[in-house]
Amino acid sequence: MPTGLVARWLLLPLALMSLATATELLPNVTGDVTLTTAGSPWVVNETVYVEETGSLTVQPGVTVLMASGASLMVYGQLIAEGTSTDRIQFTLLDTRNTTEDLQPDPLPVDCLGLPHWGVIALLNSTTSHRLNYVDLVCGGRAAEGQFSADETTSAALYAASNVLTISNVVVSQSSQNGIRLGNITTSLSVTNVTVNDNQLSGLNITAEPRSSVFSNVHAARNYGRGISIIRPPVSSYDTSTDICGVACVSCEHEASDYPLRFSVRRAKYTSVSCKKERISIDVYVSRNYYKTDINFEILSAMPGSLGIDMTGISAVDNGEEGLYIKDIGLPIEIRDSVLTNNTFGIRLARCIANVTVASVISQWSRDTGIFSDQSEGLLNLTGVTVAGSGSNGLSYIKTDTCKSAILNRFSARELNITSCEFRDNRENGVKIYEKCGLPSVIYNTRFIGNGGGINAKNDHSSSNIAIEKCTLINQTEISLTANIGGNATIRNNEFTNNRNSCLDIVNVKTIHIERNVFTGTAIDNPVSWYVWELKTISAVVILRIKARLTFRHNQFNNPGIQFQLVTTVRDKVYALDARFNYWGSADINVIADFLYGYHHQDSLAEILYHPYLESTDEEDYNNASRRYPDVVQGHTIGGIITDKVELNDTDTPYHVTKDITVSTSGSLVVGEGVTLEFEPGRGIRVMGTLQMQGSSSNEIILKGKQTNRHPRVRLWNAQPGKGTSIAGVVQVYAQEAWRSVCYSSSDKYHLDFICRAAGYGDQSSYTYQYVQDFDISTNSLSTFRCRSGRFSECEFPEDRFTNCSSGRVLQIYCERSLWSGVHLTAIAHPSIIQHVRLYETNYDTSHVPSHAAVTVDFLRNHVVANLYIENLNSGSKTRGLVVSRVGSDSKSIDAVTVFMHNGIGVLCYDSRINLNDLNITGTERRYGTGVSVTSKYSTTATLRNAIIAAKLTDVTSVHLTANMPWYLHIYYKDFSRHRNYYVYFTAPEGERITAEVVLGSFPSSCSAEEFFFYDGLHNETSGVGVKAGSDGTLFRSTGSTAEIRVRRTRYYGCVSADIVFYTFKGKKTFLYIVVL
Repeated sequence: MPTGLVARWLLLPLALMSLATATELLPNVTGDVTLTTAGSPWVVNETVYVEETGSLTVQPGVTVLMASGASLMVYGQLIAEGTSTDRIQFTLLDTRNTTEDLQPDPLPVDCLGLPHWGVIALLNSTTSHRLNYVDLVCGGRAAEGQFSADETTSAALYAASNVLTISNVVVSQSSQNGIRLGNITTSLSVTNVTVNDNQLSGLNITAEPRSSVFSNVHAARNYGRGISIIRPPVSSYDTSTDICGVACVSCEHEASDYPLRFSVRRAKYTSVSCKKERISIDVYVSRNYYKTDINFEILSAMPGSLGIDMTGISAVDNGEEGLYIKDIGLPIEIRDSVLTNNTFGIRLARCIANVTVASVISQWSRDTGIFSDQSEGLLNLTGVTVAGSGSNGLSYIKTDTCKSAILNRFSARELNITSCEFRDNRENGVKIYEKCGLPSVIYNTRFIGNGGGINAKNDHSSSNIAIEKCTLINQTEISLTANIGGNATIRNNEFTNNRNSCLDIVNVKTIHIERNVFTGTAIDNPVSWYVWELKTISAVVILRIKARLTFRHNQFNNPGIQFQLVTTVRDKVYALDARFNYWGSADINVIADFLYGYHHQDSLAEILYHPYLESTDEEDYNNASRRYPDVVQGHTIGGIITDKVELNDTDTPYHVTKDITVSTSGSLVVGEGVTLEFEPGRGIRVMGTLQMQGSSSNEIILKGKQTNRHPRVRLWNAQPGKGTSIAGVVQVYAQEAWRSVCYSSSDKYHLDFICRAAGYGDQSSYTYQYVQDFDISTNSLSTFRCRSGRFSECEFPEDRFTNCSSGRVLQIYCERSLWSGVHLTAIAHPSIIQHVRLYETNYDTSHVPSHAAVTVDFLRNHVVANLYIENLNSGSKTRGLVVSRVGSDSKSIDAVTVFMHNGIGVLCYDSRINLNDLNITGTERRYGTGVSVTSKYSTTATLRNAIIAAKLTDVTSVHLTANMPWYLHIYYKDFSRHRNYYVYFTAPEGERITAEVVLGSFPSSCSAEEFFFYDGLHNETSGVGVKAGSDGTLFRSTGSTAEIRVRRTRYYGCVSADIVFYTFKGKKTFLYIVVL
């Protein structure tokens, strides 16, 4: 029956029905009784009981007038079958008029202001009941004291029959639920039913029939839920009880073990004929999860289809969920349905088997369109549209019920979304948060105008997600967020006109981003300077991963937009393949400028993506022509090398204006005596082969090139400053004169731009005053303002030239003009870097984890030796040499000298390495770590013949082999900062270490108790805190392993302490601890 029919009745003027010929139905029915049309209307003044031996039949067209509180309790059988033209009606008896026998027809919305009639209760679980073309109006209230506390009092129609057919029934204006069905275990059919304007739920089912069919059920304007299906908990347990076709065979835990209510909720079926097998069952005790060893056996085949089949559901304007299903262990299918303007469209809670939602529209939900909470089976959405939700379109939450043994057998994945559309949802189109580790697939689905498109978070390390052939348009927040712990595949998708980042990928093991198209941007504000403020860019990929990354065949269609691609890689990417992308232009140099222009912080992404700006697969990108300009043009070099390029000392020095990128098919050969001068931020990225081999007498020189990038800016009186910085007075050329900037300038903290425009790196530290004498022709610029990251947008008001107060002008520290180093990422192509000197490198702006002068991602095929690295960046993230991976066999790096100020001299992420003849030294005010080895491998790294004169703060994982003399110098100014330092020594095979602690001249104020020595092999601790003897010896021991722990001293002014180690063969090794 159409939903709107009841509404049309309510608009008609009231008709009056004569009660003069009404027939009263007596309270007890023990035989066969028929309510005939001739006797209509029938009046029920008090509750009528149809006994087990009785049968009540109602003919078409009959009207039954129910007095307030009167009910019809059927323990026998009820058959009420009307027709489409002669419907049967149960309605409220008007008792207001005692003088005239008149009855309003139909009843008004307020049910005449009278108390409602009670319930039609079908209580025989074995008898077949049929209701067809029946209307129930203004029921749902039993007389006070008529029944004990019983669920039968909570609806206009209640049924607990195992053989029940309800079709073409309308229940409206109930004071509680419209229809409530309970204790049904076999089959249920509900067809063409309308439940409107009821005070609780329209259709409330507290049962789990083996087979249920719901077709064309309409629920509108109910104060509670439209349709609710909840399997009740089992209050007692019997080993012979048949629960959803599953009977208990053996139970290790008896019911007495669980004094509280518990329910067995793990029965699952995949076909009509249930297979005989033993399965493990999870038990819930008072909503707490318990894993038990109760074993069940499916006993026999059950007739008919198993599960809940819902078709043609309509739920509109309900106060809570349109459709609510909870604790159901059978498969569920919801098809061809519409849910509109409910709090939740569909809500699934703790459902065990698979749920299929197909060709369903859920729109304008006040909260979430479709909400799956703690369900265990596969949720399969096909052809679903979710639009206009106040929260998420789909929320998929699974954090508790993850351990079911059945789960992995019955579903290959946890979430499958195919050919759906999520549109105009306030938060996310799809939000996934689960901890169970099963995969999700989203395929051929459209996301339009949501807050975020897809937000997937998974705390399980093996969770996977695949997103393919989807369209994401006009999202206002991040289009796709994935934090899943496992693997991600993002392939053949289109991202168009999204206002924030397209991809934000976090915490994945392996990720494939392939054949996606990024088009259109919507920028509300200027691009912020720092990466964590980039909130208004479309076509931005942010990767914060420690993973294997494939980024190939993607297409970017906005070449004029800066920062289309931004990365903030917080950890090492194990393997990277980013070939064959189209970046929006045929000119590689143009793209390099757009993506990584120096004035736009090229360091944000160049460390990973500069080597991959080429695309040779033209067919994928509309046959766009690729133009590779000559890499070498006279003394200038820069660009992508796709074949072999040789540099010799004839045209040296070479000026590097753009990054040198050696592609997988390319080779760069640098001969002896060649000098390369790099503009700031430029460097060498190698995916192919690099042969950079000098000699001891004719080394290769790599250094920065000082270039004034803006003719109107300079640092006057520039000279070496703190650390590796340059200090100078800021001057701007205006009105044909150089003008100094006053120290009081309100915008002096925007002066990163000045350092860069003057040809230096970033501003390195705070500004300070400098007193300058001005003559008449050279005065100062009192106001200086920069609106963005471009010097061209700085303002110099020409009417503000006055002498600075007391001659105080602005002097700043700028980092040296640094280039970005050499980065070897090739695995299959061997390279050599030998007899090379690197100066002014290690470009570092704190936007990426760290930059190194030389980075070797896979050492196994490379030769690295005889390097000299000097004038590094003074930042704490500075690295001289970084080795990410070594390979299956140990490899050596020989003769490396790093002159450093801060950071780490040599950093190895793989302990399968031998470091020979290292010299890590630095400026007088030096900090950081000389050598650091951190690795997951048990292999011991070796350090031979090393002089490390930097303060060591991270040597806990460095194992030093003493099979030849080596020298380790630790300089530390102040031991009073509560820090402990550890250095481990391991003797070579067949040798032992004799350790002797010798104290030099100590003033009386410096206590020797502050030095501790331990023999690692024998675990000897004697001698701890012993004063030095007359010969200065504090402690001496012999063993195969020794360990020095240096604790803080409470005093200043200690002169020195020499700790001398002897190998068994008499070779001396010195550890100098000098307290300055």
